[in-house]
This record gives sequence, structure tokens and C-alpha cells, in this order.
Amino acid sequence: MITATTRNHIQEYIAKGQQEAKLALSVPVVEVGYFVSPTIFTWEPQCYDRRKGNF
Repeated sequence: MITATTRNHIQEYIAKGQQEAKLALSVPVVEVGYFVSPTIFTWEPQCYDRRKGNF
């Protein structure tokens, strides 16, 4: 990511995803810079809002 603000915003979405879906994969990354861990969730239909098109 380019800035800490961008990284933090993405990490908020990842945290929300962990509450609403099942975490399938999260790869640790170095804590220097603005890296975000590659994160994959399994599909949980009940957490998807089709009207909004998001989680």
C-alpha cells in the first residue's frame, strides 16, 4: 500500500471479513512498511448483501 491510512483501511475490511466469513488463508508479512497480508475467505452466502453488492 502507499500509505498507512490505506493499509489501515484495508485491514479494517479484513477484520470485518473475519467476523462475517470463514478465513481460508492469511499469509504473514513483515511489519515494516505498509504491507497487507494476502487474505482469502471462503464464501458464506449469509454475509453477502446482494442489494449492496458487498459484504
